[in-house]
Amino acid sequence: MARYHFNLSDGEFPADTQGVELHSLDLARQEALKRAGSLLSDAPDTFWSDPEWRLDVSDEAGMILFSLTIYGSDAPVLGGLQR
Repeated sequence: MARYHFNLSDGEFPADTQGVELHSLDLARQEALKRAGSLLSDAPDTFWSDPEWRLDVSDEAGMILFSLTIYGSDAPVLGGLQR
């Protein structure tokens, strides 16, 4: 079983120093999606203040295995409108 660390690159959330033991990379991918969904649900205002987040998943040695990028943008028609 391998230990995976999930770190959001936005600087708002603390580093994942503990990690999670999972049986496979596929399970780590599923966990990344679950965590991203939870983060967006728990902190929607934080996301829109900087609408590009990257969740890096690394192994115990710190090597990034994959990243999940979440990007939001307003439609051009909303260009001058305030949120």
